Amino acid sequence: MTSLETAAIPPNIAAQLPSVNFGFDDLKERMAKFTIAFDEFIEKRREKSLEARTNYARDLADLTENQKTVRKNIQHYEQEEIKIQNNTEKEIQETADLENEISTIKAQKATRQAENETLSSQIREQSTAISKRRAKLLEEKQALASQANHNQPELAFWEDYLGLRIEGAGRLDHVRFIFTCLDETDPEREFEIVVSVESRDYEIIGARPRLDEATKTRCLETLNETRSIAKFLKSVREEFKKVAKN
Repeated sequence: MTSLETAAIPPNIAAQLPSVNFGFDDLKERMAKFTIAFDEFIEKRREKSLEARTNYARDLADLTENQKTVRKNIQHYEQEEIKIQNNTEKEIQETADLENEISTIKAQKATRQAENETLSSQIREQSTAISKRRAKLLEEKQALASQANHNQPELAFWEDYLGLRIEGAGRLDHVRFIFTCLDETDPEREFEIVVSVESRDYEIIGARPRLDEATKTRCLETLNETRSIAKFLKSVREEFKKVAKN
């Protein structure tokens, strides 16, 4: 009922109307509380939204920074991968070179081993040959010693009566035979011949006066075939005697 309607009702009738409590004050209080609560809710939602937006912005900034870091790391790892690949290729090449060098060294070692075996075989053969040679030389020395003992009386005759003198020729294996009494015009004139006894076959090193090659060869054949010094000296003396007459 409005105030105009109440004013239109007479006082006595108005006094008789029942009193009605519509609860406006309570409603007003509740509305005020609701408004406060709603404002608080809105404020909290606003704060949460602001916080969420702040966190989102921060997270977005962090994500952007992380992306930058990831890109840098990716670039770094790509560069490292390139370096590793280059190093790997280099190591592969070095390994191949090393293997080739090892193969070369092994081949050289095998070759040297074969050469050493060949040299060892040659040394053994040479040692055997030297041993045989020594034995042969010893046998020849013994034969020469025996021949010398056999020829000693005859050589003494040659030295005393035929003017033969035997001397060294500057080397242990060279012997000089000097003849005199060959030249009737000059009995003291010397004729000499130098013989090498280094090997089994004797060799004439020189003669004074000079003898031709055919004569020396003939005298050497007599010596090497008969092994008789006396016969050799006799043949040489005859050749020098011919030279003295000429």
